[in-house]
Amino acid sequence: MPVTQVNPTQATRAAGAISFTENSRVSSTLTDLASRAKRGGASSTSFLPAQGVRYDAYAFSYHTGRAKEMNLSQKPADGMVRGTIVINVSGHDGAERAAQYAKSNSYNVCITLPDGKQIRMNNIPRNNPGSAEYATKIPIEFPWQEGVARIEAWPTGSAGVGGYVEGRRYNVHMGDAHQYDVAKARTDAAEWERQHPNPSEYEASPRPYGDF
Repeated sequence: MPVTQVNPTQATRAAGAISFTENSRVSSTLTDLASRAKRGGASSTSFLPAQGVRYDAYAFSYHTGRAKEMNLSQKPADGMVRGTIVINVSGHDGAERAAQYAKSNSYNVCITLPDGKQIRMNNIPRNNPGSAEYATKIPIEFPWQEGVARIEAWPTGSAGVGGYVEGRRYNVHMGDAHQYDVAKARTDAAEWERQHPNPSEYEASPRPYGDF
């Protein structure tokens, strides 16, 4: 599988070179994810396409094992999809460890395109490496391809995407022929709920809900 590898210094330069208007929700999402980490939440991500891009995004509850789903129907004029990943530290190990992570974390991003090619950025530094930072924003871009791309992000040294698929992976559906069918997903979820009237603590309905 062809992979474009980007080292930390290159990633910082590349991020600075990506020019677009951030989604207006980036600032509030940084605040929200930082607050979640301080309250004990697991490290998770939000992908916010550039301002003006029309999209629909859906998420799923923990224990479903389902990635977030995003529909993009209109190809950008220059053929590049741009946006911001917001990712936070993990609060699962308690407030003291979260505070340590806020001063030491770096992050990784892997974008797998519909044709199988990958763009990887490893050990991306926090926006303000000299300060405690509970949530970090990472600008990204990748070429539009009809089909489904996968965006994954996770803290260096963590359990990776597999530790929390529901919060660390997006399937990005590009083009009208590849859109995520949310109506069918809701119908399937209703059937699952009918068959599981008393789910265990390790089960959750696969019913999609709005993700930003």
